[in-house]
Amino acid sequence: MEEINEYIVIDPKIHVASATLKGTRICTDNIAGMHAAGDSVEFLARLFHLSHAQVKACIEYESQTDR
Repeated sequence: MEEINEYIVIDPKIHVASATLKGTRICTDNIAGMHAAGDSVEFLARLFHLSHAQVKACIEYESQTDR
């Protein structure tokens, strides 16, 4: 398992080659993609039962990732 930051990990046992929120199976690219499509941080936090910090960490991580 590779720990990216306080909230994000890459763990092949959870999801092959995708970053997820630590302790979940929620992929960072799903959160960031939904935000890019217009969903607010508040909405995503409520929908996935996450903190605002977790949602923002996904958005920031994906904005810095080359894909």
